[in-house]
Amino acid sequence: MGFGLSMIILTVVWLGANLMFGAALVPSPCGTMVCLGRLVLTSEFWIHFSITLFRGAAALGITVLLALGAGIPAGRNRRVMDVIMPLAAILQATPPILWITLIMVWAGTGNMVPILVVIASLFPPVFLATAMAAADLDKRFFDLAHVHGVDRFTILKDLILPGIFPHFLAGFSYALGSCLKIAAVAEFLGADQGMGARIYWAYRMMDMEGLFAWALVLVGTGVVMELFWIRPLRDLARKQGGHDAGA
Repeated sequence: MGFGLSMIILTVVWLGANLMFGAALVPSPCGTMVCLGRLVLTSEFWIHFSITLFRGAAALGITVLLALGAGIPAGRNRRVMDVIMPLAAILQATPPILWITLIMVWAGTGNMVPILVVIASLFPPVFLATAMAAADLDKRFFDLAHVHGVDRFTILKDLILPGIFPHFLAGFSYALGSCLKIAAVAEFLGADQGMGARIYWAYRMMDMEGLFAWALVLVGTGVVMELFWIRPLRDLARKQGGHDAGA
């Protein structure tokens, strides 16, 4: 009900902007949907759409591996945290536009720009969520495991990973919701393929219907991810956190 009402309000605002500014600046919803329909029937659309999804997914996967690999040791060892935390803080304080510029200079345009920009932008929050969760684990369980000679792999599998899961899931859901947006921004300036690149070229050609159509695809993909992936992950994280607190 709430989602449908929001869509109605946005459509009314869109129609009002179209009437106020004209189709040259704000195309009508009907014209945009017709343009989107034509786009979807082309192979070019699916190529650019798939490229952005691949870049976002690849960057997210690498980010998760790096965050787990660095966050768990940092959470369990203060010295490791003191080494990695300044690097994470630098990454978090650096705006994506700077990474886009530097990577374009160093590596040119292509897959490297969006993937590396997404990793640099999303590593700090996922790392911090992982490190803080690892630091909060009860030391007594580790002492008991050492007394009974439990090997490190079993400690990781049965103690650390289940223990950090709720907090990590919260950080992962944030990263999942942001990866495509950041990838599209990087593509807008630093790639010749992908949804962000198509938005850039629509802007350069003043193809407003094309620009709005690609924007709808990007926003629509984000909405679908929010409803079917991100929101369930957040709910699961809250439930897991609640169970842990109750225990």
